[in-house]
Amino acid sequence: IRSTFLGRMLIGTTFVWWDFPHYALGCVVGWGWMRGIAAMQDRVERWHVHQLPNHAFGPWAERQAGKYLMEKGLRIVTRNYRTGSGEIDIIARDGRQLVFVEVKAERSERGEPQLKVDAQKRRRMRTTARSYVSRYRLEEFSARFDVVTIQADPSGRFTIEHEENAFEG
Repeated sequence: IRSTFLGRMLIGTTFVWWDFPHYALGCVVGWGWMRGIAAMQDRVERWHVHQLPNHAFGPWAERQAGKYLMEKGLRIVTRNYRTGSGEIDIIARDGRQLVFVEVKAERSERGEPQLKVDAQKRRRMRTTARSYVSRYRLEEFSARFDVVTIQADPSGRFTIEHEENAFEG
């Protein structure tokens, strides 16, 4: 059963069946490389936030936001959905509603991350969300745009704030 697609789906802990259209290599290459990445991510999450290199802080924040949203009962559909017009960090479902989430994080006390979602970013998110809805024919779902902000301090503690319906679609 391991060699079949169903076997990989049942055995692979990182595979989620409803995320299949967004997988580029998961069903082709096999699961070894995905397990290695998951193990590496577990090690990174044990570090204090201030020890993370700059290139790892954003993905760390997006994983924390995803965990937080799942704890609130949302179902993560995809992460880092990209088109030519922009990117949406997390796309989730809350019942019959699609939730397009922008994650903003800051490591210091010097700024408020949610202020980084300016008019241009909102416009790009709307365009990308419309592209996602039309590509997967999800017009029957209502949509909302949320912003999750993560504020981390040098001691390794962080706070998460979730602003539902942060702006109109």
